[in-house]
Amino acid sequence: MKNIYYRESKLRREKCYIKFRARAKISKLSLFKKVLKISDIVKYSEEDIKEIPYRSNALIEIQSLGLRGVQYKLNKDDDNPIFKKIHAYNSNFVIDTAGAGDWLTAGIIHVLGKKGSNKLYNISEEEIKNALNFGQGLASLNCRYVGARGMMYNLNKLKLLNLVNKIMNYKNINDINDVNNYNTYREKSICPNCK
Repeated sequence: MKNIYYRESKLRREKCYIKFRARAKISKLSLFKKVLKISDIVKYSEEDIKEIPYRSNALIEIQSLGLRGVQYKLNKDDDNPIFKKIHAYNSNFVIDTAGAGDWLTAGIIHVLGKKGSNKLYNISEEEIKNALNFGQGLASLNCRYVGARGMMYNLNKLKLLNLVNKIMNYKNINDINDVNNYNTYREKSICPNCK
């Protein structure tokens, strides 16, 4: 049986914290129940958990679906919320998927963390979709590089944000010329300390 593990990301914005749990694997059910009770946002992979057998107290529950995208539910006003699916961006070329889930998580935290936990509970569906699309843009772009950090070694922050915004606008990563020259990315995708 797989052990449950998670990491907590605390974001300081307007002196508020958002509790975010990712990478949960069920085997210790009592620990997993605690995660569901204390987290603002819970993200897990379909590979690890097909369906949560408990009601989550988390405001936002996110399940990554690999190549099919993500689905989320907002546990705010509805007693029985349903998952809403957001499809992944189309990409015909993948070098390496290592780190894609971490980049998805980083994108979600980047967008939603700006609100702080007090404002998080007034979040709209559009804001959640924007955060998930941003995270998926990072994840799909990262798949064009070797290694989980290959993208970091090749792009500065401004170039990265510009490319992710283009991906979000085009919906098809194959249509964006800036990300199609993968040969230069492969050569630079090794950690500078490892060369």
